[in-house]
Amino acid sequence: MAKQRGGGAGRQQPPAPAASGTSPELVKKYAWPEKPAIIGTSVKRLDGPDKVTGRAKYTFDINRPGMIYGRVIRSPHPHARIVAIDLSDAQKAPGVRAALEHKPAGGQVMYQGDAVAAVAADTEDRAMYTMSSPSRVATEKLSRSTADIRSRIGCAAVDSELEAE
Repeated sequence: MAKQRGGGAGRQQPPAPAASGTSPELVKKYAWPEKPAIIGTSVKRLDGPDKVTGRAKYTFDINRPGMIYGRVIRSPHPHARIVAIDLSDAQKAPGVRAALEHKPAGGQVMYQGDAVAAVAADTEDRAMYTMSSPSRVATEKLSRSTADIRSRIGCAAVDSELEAE
């Protein structure tokens, strides 16, 4: 039967004796306490009752005067070229403070979810509504052939050897 590790609910064991070459002063200074003050005792969580009853305030719950909300348009494609970005309607919309291109037209997105454009508005609903139209950003899917990807990572030499056999 294998020896059980971890000690369970019992007291923790002190570390092994100090190795040779360690000064006795250091051994005494960093010795394991006779009665551990924290280990094995329960600690009362001061924020527990507030969290359980719903009274705790989180960052999402706080609204400050003059606060603005942002939303980001992200690429739905893993690899694409940005053909056009039209933020003129977003910039003119009521309550919108700013509309910015993160990547310019002609640029590439390299992964699905890559940021393309962003908007900041007075309310969260206005920010979401302004960015909801999918026609604001036009992308062109780019595909890579398997041979192109393999050559980039160094597999082309292996493929040519397999084809020769």
